[in-house]
Amino acid sequence: MKRLAKILYAWGSPRFEEVLKEELLSFGAQDLFLQSGLRQSSYALDRGIQPAVLSVEEKEDFLKIKLAVYYFGIMPGCGCANDPMPEMEYPEYCEREIRISKLSGEAEVKILD
Repeated sequence: MKRLAKILYAWGSPRFEEVLKEELLSFGAQDLFLQSGLRQSSYALDRGIQPAVLSVEEKEDFLKIKLAVYYFGIMPGCGCANDPMPEMEYPEYCEREIRISKLSGEAEVKILD
């Protein structure tokens, strides 16, 4: 689990969404379980991940954040000289829920789709 304490400090401020996006950029494809969200490709890439906040709820012990995640995946070819399928990047989309503990700042990611 990642610690996202900066988000807790920004909660309720005008900079909250900006800080949230900055913190989420530290997440990689593995942290957000992006491999399971692939629809057009077979391998999720760490670069180009763009989170978009769909909703934020404050609960007693945690913040619950629903995200749309835009990212890229690749469909690698075999690497043969006559491989008809070059390695291309495909746009991907999935939704995730992140729960951030108000006590520890630790984030838990849940797959929504």
